[in-house]
Amino acid sequence: MANSVGTQIARSIDWVLCKTAAVTFNTIQHFNKRNPNPSVTPQWSDKPLLKSWEKSKPTLGFPRQTDSLCPGCVKEAREAIIAGKKDWRDLMSEKVGEIKAQIIERDGQVWDGERLFLWHGHYEDMMAIDSKWLSWIEKQYPGRRYSRAQ
Repeated sequence: MANSVGTQIARSIDWVLCKTAAVTFNTIQHFNKRNPNPSVTPQWSDKPLLKSWEKSKPTLGFPRQTDSLCPGCVKEAREAIIAGKKDWRDLMSEKVGEIKAQIIERDGQVWDGERLFLWHGHYEDMMAIDSKWLSWIEKQYPGRRYSRAQ
């Protein structure tokens, strides 16, 4: 069945609108890159938010190294703070139970690799049952919203 005149007109109008929108968008982007608006500084922060091209991303994928916490040390620190034996501000300067760990892929699953803590023994945690899914999720990360270096 041949296209009716009405369908051809509708397609032509749609084509013109799409091309006009593309030209308009690209023109605006051109001027935005040459003279960007200043970054917004939220009330809760003393630093402005980064523009999309300024954002950084952590190292993603696996295997990779990460910082991990000993669950036993975290429980002990929490109990000591609640009991009043330790000040919560110490957590800002001390690295309670922190240790390096490897994130590894094993049999299509992603694991926060084996970690051996001197006082509390061996820990291993599954992060994802599907490594392809976790890879896809990590690729969606838009980047850090503000810089710690400023």
